Amino acid sequence: MPQSRNTLRQAAIELLQELGPTHYRKLTDKILIRGIATSSAEKPENVLNKIMSTDVSHRGTQSKFIRLGPGVYGLRALHVAGRASEDKVGESRTRKTDCPLLLAFPADRP
Repeated sequence: MPQSRNTLRQAAIELLQELGPTHYRKLTDKILIRGIATSSAEKPENVLNKIMSTDVSHRGTQSKFIRLGPGVYGLRALHVAGRASEDKVGESRTRKTDCPLLLAFPADRP
């Protein structure tokens, strides 16, 4: 097994760049299997969850992590960048015209 050179936090950042949003348990498994980091904790998945949730709570928008669902984390930079490009695509599809839509009904219609 290769010598671990990262903390769990650093390893999570590295893998989230590759995998995208991932549940903390799956992320921990991949970190340990690949030998990117090690942990002597009995439940390293709980340690990683605590690291990421505390980072989000204390650093807010300055955190590298973003919580996307129960136990699911991603990288804020990738998620925000992805959302911005999705928003631009959505804007181009639903672009409003300069001409308002007028509905005309005959006067005798109830």
